[in-house]
Formats: sequence, structure tokens, C-alpha cells
Amino acid sequence: MLRRTFLAVTATVALMSGTAQAQSDAPTMNIWDTLVATDGFSDLTSAMQETGLDLALQGPGPFTLFAPDDDAFGAFQTENEEKAAMLMAPENMEMFKNVLNYHVVPGNYTAQDFQGKTLEMETLNGQMIKIDGLDTMRMGNGSLIRTISATNGTIFVIDTVQMPPM
Repeated sequence: MLRRTFLAVTATVALMSGTAQAQSDAPTMNIWDTLVATDGFSDLTSAMQETGLDLALQGPGPFTLFAPDDDAFGAFQTENEEKAAMLMAPENMEMFKNVLNYHVVPGNYTAQDFQGKTLEMETLNGQMIKIDGLDTMRMGNGSLIRTISATNGTIFVIDTVQMPPM
């Protein structure tokens, strides 16, 4: 009897540990909070705050964000000095917001949704962005660095700031 009780308790603890482990792997923060808590997104989070996109990404979503990291923003500013300065001028805030909204697709998509496919998806600014999952994962002219899950969607960290057709 004692042995049976011990086995039952051991099985229950093991089962609960597995459940706790599975639950701890689930995301606990929304896209915005995840960006703020993750190193390498200070340029993106600053830009989103300036344009109000931070408020949308705190909402229920779901969203898929193609998030250029700080290296991508640095490269964009170096390679496109005039365009970067023009976009960041206060009088061009709507144009800047349009660029940022080009990085967000309504809906929660994962890398598996794109594998072996080439798709065009409508972004929050109403324009289409090409997603190529045939060989390596590419969004527009950027490549996927990594994927981060959030409670209200998925973040695809990319190596290039995407520019919508203007």
C-alpha cells in the first residue's frame, strides 16, 4: 500500500512538473512588452512610441511583427541618410508611421505558416509585403534572424528596415 501511494504521488508530481514546464514555455508578455524587455530594439521601440504604434501592439491583436533590430536601423540610417532624416522630421510623422505599419500584419503567423511558400500579405498600412519561405525565410528585402512568441502574436526579428512602395 505504501509503495502504491508513493508511486501515485511520484506520478502526480511528474505530471504536474510537465504541465508547469509546458505552461512556463508559453509567452507571458504582449508584443510591445516583449520588445521593451528584449535587448536590441531601442530604436524600434522609440520609433513606435513616437508614432503611437506601441499602443496598438499592447492590444489583443493578434499581430505578426517583422521587427528590425537596432543593427538594421543603424544600417538603414547609414545607407539612407537623407531618407532617414526626412522620415524622422516632425512634419513627416504620418509617413514615418506608414513605414512602421508596413512591418505589421494582422493575424498571428508562425514560421511554419510560411515554409515552402511565397505569399503577399496585407500590412497595417494597407500595402502588401512579400514573404518568401521557399529557401531561407525572407520578408521583403530582409532576412529572418529569429522568432519570438508573444501573448498577442509573433515577432520575426529581421535584419533590414522595410520600406513600403511610396
